[in-house]
Amino acid sequence: ASEGMEFFSHVIRWKNGPDGTLAPRRTKAEFYSDGRYLHHEVTCGGGSYHYAVYLPEGCSRADARDLPLVLSLHGRGEPTWIFAAKNGWEELADETGDFAVLLPDSPGNVWSYDRDAQALELVVGQAIAEYGFDPTRVYITGFSNGAVFTCQMATSTPGYFAAASPWNGPS
Repeated sequence: ASEGMEFFSHVIRWKNGPDGTLAPRRTKAEFYSDGRYLHHEVTCGGGSYHYAVYLPEGCSRADARDLPLVLSLHGRGEPTWIFAAKNGWEELADETGDFAVLLPDSPGNVWSYDRDAQALELVVGQAIAEYGFDPTRVYITGFSNGAVFTCQMATSTPGYFAAASPWNGPS
């Protein structure tokens, strides 16, 4: 079993080729070191929460001021470094240059409202303070377990997010 886990810490593959074939994606080490993602951490409730900020290609920190922010939440069991390679927000940010992406990690790769809600608000607040993103244009989306957490955050903090879009999760 540990041998299989070792595989996933180096390479992840899925049907992502234009013809539906398997193709290699960014490794965990590349995600943390290739410079495309700016990595940060907050501490909340005795735990540490890593998050990655993705600025559109060619966008400096100064250029990122006042950009809208898309907060994209991974599904259960899927760390951010894997989710980032397949969610498509980064490619759209590069194509349009119109927004930045924030990708937080949850402890154990499972979102739990009681444990993570306050931490997520700290993550967003820190990113806004550090990069100058527009606090009136923060959008939240999530996949699967991230979709559940998206719904919980959107309904428990009305007015905090400009819009919410859960994907492939119960409503």
